[in-house]
Amino acid sequence: MMNKRKHRLIVWILTVALLLSLPVAAMAEGEPDEKQDPDVTEPAIGLDLDKDVELTIAPGPITMTGDAHPTRLPAAEVVYDVYKVADAEKENSVLSYHYVLADAFADILPEGTDISTYAGLKAIDNDGWREIAALAAAKVFGGEFSGSPVVTASPAADTMTLGAGLYLVIAHSGGMSEDEFVKWDESAETKTLIGTIARSAEYEYTYAPELISLPATREEIPAVDDADYTTSGGYWYYSVSATLKPLEEIRYGDLKVVKDLLVYNTNVDSVDPVSFVFTVRWQKINDVDEDEGSGSAILMLTFTEMGVKSALIEGKIPVGAKVEVEESYPGSGYVNTTPLVVGGLGDDNTDFRILAPEDENAPLTATFADKCENELFKGYGILNIYTFDENTGWGVPENSHDSSVPNS
Repeated sequence: MMNKRKHRLIVWILTVALLLSLPVAAMAEGEPDEKQDPDVTEPAIGLDLDKDVELTIAPGPITMTGDAHPTRLPAAEVVYDVYKVADAEKENSVLSYHYVLADAFADILPEGTDISTYAGLKAIDNDGWREIAALAAAKVFGGEFSGSPVVTASPAADTMTLGAGLYLVIAHSGGMSEDEFVKWDESAETKTLIGTIARSAEYEYTYAPELISLPATREEIPAVDDADYTTSGGYWYYSVSATLKPLEEIRYGDLKVVKDLLVYNTNVDSVDPVSFVFTVRWQKINDVDEDEGSGSAILMLTFTEMGVKSALIEGKIPVGAKVEVEESYPGSGYVNTTPLVVGGLGDDNTDFRILAPEDENAPLTATFADKCENELFKGYGILNIYTFDENTGWGVPENSHDSSVPNS
């Protein structure tokens, strides 16, 4: 007996369409024809719109998924909401099908677009299908949608069983509400849908709404009036996999530097300010050893009395970056009573890393304490902040006496 093996064909969503110019990514599975070479496998030939289709969707390419990339998509806990936009109807025996829109999506098509005939489908290019997908998603989230998903919050690892038709796939993180995961552009007079969001601690993913046609075919169907056409020229697949291509962006978090001035000198005729300077360094190396953000900053806190002050670097350091904070100048006449350096870049095992904004322990905090010595030296510092212009170079500094947050 011949050994039957499954055949897999992998293509990206939003590439040139294989079926009716649809933006379909198909990885098809099927059993080989007994008459063919054992190494050649093909699925069943006929088009059966009453047959269920198994659909598996990967949330992104292998560079973002799998055990080798734990901080990326696996940590985003991506799920899918799937809506049936249209039913599939045969147009000419088993040769092809067209679509009949579901009532909830009856008014989404751009003017002049026809999906009720095979000829109309053939006239729609990839940009046209992307526009239809965006309009369908905007309909879902527009506030007056009367339909409901056929699949709700299906984990990325699951396989769905669906009937023939045209489906809208919305990807997002499972723990996010609609208000959180739907992203709109409200800068124009009429707001438009940008996409939907999934997040891990370190990355944010923006997904465009996707349309997937089921069942799928590996070869483009010729014109229905081609008398020589047979179904052997276009194999139909009922086990289909799609791979999404989200936009990945690094997330940023905050760092807080706290200074506790334990003893302040008052044994002088007039109270002089005292300044403390901190050097902050950070580095983010991702899971494929790429530098995703290194930098440094200088902070200064100035006191006129004992107490606690803090300075904040807000939204500038990549989440997951290792951080080193050094009290590089402890103030004239004062001595540090805690470690001069908190964290470190050289220690691969350091736990001093920038936290995601929603982390209950955020922001990451480095705390230092100082007190005065017996011998004091008058004077304090001014922190100069320079701005760089590509045309004029470094500008005049904007002086700031300190980087402190008032009353903190």
